[in-house]
Amino acid sequence: MAHLYIDEGITQSRAAIFEKDEITELYIENHFDFNICGNIYKGRIENIAEGLNACFINIGESKNGIYHFISEKERNSLKRGQEILVQVIREPVGDKGPKLTRNISIPGKFIVLLPEDHSINVSKKINDINKRRRLKKISREIMGDNGMILRT
Repeated sequence: MAHLYIDEGITQSRAAIFEKDEITELYIENHFDFNICGNIYKGRIENIAEGLNACFINIGESKNGIYHFISEKERNSLKRGQEILVQVIREPVGDKGPKLTRNISIPGKFIVLLPEDHSINVSKKINDINKRRRLKKISREIMGDNGMILRT
């Protein structure tokens, strides 16, 4: 049987899951750590910088994030004022805002969910081709059109 222990301190919170007197999972959250890397936002395009081949997106932080276009087609499809889903891939530094991507990824222990991607990839550590096919088939049935990476 698993047991969950939570310790709430002034500077951080800790949660540990014990199974058979061993820690199987440990989570630590620093109360003063304001990292936004990995956060997902619905942002609004504030302006398009033609010379940078990028746009600046308001995600509700003190500085707008920058998103670099991946193609001319994408550049032409995005307009000022449009709302898009983005993920922070680099923290703000100095007077520069965060760097953003539209390739959303949500990592978990055994799966990385890729909602904007449609491919299913299996860890190379799984060598058996039949197992790989079976995992891909099951994943497609469960997840539909969402992409993912299956970890070991």
